[in-house]
Amino acid sequence: MFQKLCFKTDNIAAAAIELLRARSKLFSFNSNNAMLQFLLEGTPSVTETYIDSRKEVDRQLKKICEDFILNISDQFIGQLRDFLSKTIVIMQMYGNEGRPRVDIRQQPFAAPEKVQEIVAVTYKNLKQKKPVIQRSMSLYLANKDTEYILFKPLKGAVQQNFQQLHQLLNNHYSDEDKHIIAAPSVEQVNLLLSNVQLQRPSPQ
Repeated sequence: MFQKLCFKTDNIAAAAIELLRARSKLFSFNSNNAMLQFLLEGTPSVTETYIDSRKEVDRQLKKICEDFILNISDQFIGQLRDFLSKTIVIMQMYGNEGRPRVDIRQQPFAAPEKVQEIVAVTYKNLKQKKPVIQRSMSLYLANKDTEYILFKPLKGAVQQNFQQLHQLLNNHYSDEDKHIIAAPSVEQVNLLLSNVQLQRPSPQ
């Protein structure tokens, strides 16, 4: 727990303005003395705030971890996640009653060749950047338990997006389209993610 003092000086400026307006009453020998009012009303106020230092550190640490996870997941699957988000928006728009059913594969951004490019880049990023991220985590964290805890949500995000991709392909693309797209199977992705030299935290 630590104390934080805040000095509020807004009232000084207001009191100074009133002092200038009442210059004729600077030395009045009554309750309307402008100088006396300035001294009474122009004193800065002090506000005391008590902050739990441990909670504050925990809050900042939580935000740093969340930002790290979001940043790395963007590096891993950013393009794939954006593509899936677009398909969801399009299907929801045309899923309203009274609108014709949309053929998602006919959308320019969702043509099989376009999806193939996105999937290829995503899988390449995953294979190339995962070892780099692992080495950085090992170097700067030097704690296997922390590395495991941070990598777990990253792994989950990757798995979830590839599962959504395959669900989309199965529902909206032909076998020929899927052959063009050549998406790695969920099992292949899981195998790649499991090839991580991180240990599950040992029970205390």
